[in-house]
Amino acid sequence: MAGTTARRRSLISGGTDKGTVLVGQDSPGKSKKQKRRKRSMVKKTAVEQTTCMISAGQTLSGRYLIQKELARGAMGIVFEALDKELEDTTVAIKVLSPELTDDEKAREQLRHEAMAAMALTHTNIVRLHGFERDNKTVYLVMELIDGPTVEEILVDEEVLSYSSVVEIVQALCPALDYAHERSVIHRDIKPSNLMLAIEAGKSLYKLTDFGIASRAAKVAEAAGTLLYISPEQLRNQEIDGRAD
Repeated sequence: MAGTTARRRSLISGGTDKGTVLVGQDSPGKSKKQKRRKRSMVKKTAVEQTTCMISAGQTLSGRYLIQKELARGAMGIVFEALDKELEDTTVAIKVLSPELTDDEKAREQLRHEAMAAMALTHTNIVRLHGFERDNKTVYLVMELIDGPTVEEILVDEEVLSYSSVVEIVQALCPALDYAHERSVIHRDIKPSNLMLAIEAGKSLYKLTDFGIASRAAKVAEAAGTLLYISPEQLRNQEIDGRAD
């Protein structure tokens, strides 16, 4: 995406929708300064002021050397790290927010995301390498995406071009078909869960965050993001891939 200034290397469960931000609706007179301010608002979350016990230079499980914090979401904090067992391959590490460390439901949701995503191997789905534990710290190890989310792109560009929309649909539909064929329903399709990667000089959209994905038509409780949730999910009715 030419002109996109937001560069985010993150995969955040919960995204920024906890304090709902409407994107792609700037008035024509918005200045670049105003757009930058709005983009910073998109990245802010309810846990922004939380102090994290993990910091640069720390090693998790004797293997993953933390480089820096990348971003924060409603449930997790994402770091860039080096995998010392794979010749310092760069990966993304997502840990639960400190206040959720002892929350059994939050830990189970992180594990659930791992189980759902690790069953899927597709060009347009972010690769998940593993679910790990280091004492009380539970975390996901995943592919690092050097690029923005579609939500951030909308903040910069206001309106996507026709060709960009086609490119997104051509990436998202095969990814969802692949997941649905394996009985995985994402249940949280939204701009902040679709990321733009650059591979071999070409743009490639990838779906992420399977934190509330389901393998069942009926789940215990309704879940999703209000602006994007299907009516059936909101009513906690049986759903299938069409809900995505």
